[in-house]
Amino acid sequence: MNDQNQTTCTAFEGTEMIASGPLAHVAEMTKRVLDRGQRGPVLIFDDQSSQLIEVDFRGAWPDVEARLANAD
Repeated sequence: MNDQNQTTCTAFEGTEMIASGPLAHVAEMTKRVLDRGQRGPVLIFDDQSSQLIEVDFRGAWPDVEARLANAD
């Protein structure tokens, strides 16, 4: 895995935390929230820098996971 996938981050749906940990795990939990129809804005923050992390959630989880694995 590359550095982006080793990034620790935290995702929120509105004010509720979705998940915290490695980006791949957080992205998978966030994808589940998006697929069920989120109730609030969904944001993922880098735990180190507090910057937003953008993830392309199009398609099924294997599609998202493949893009994360190939990200620079």
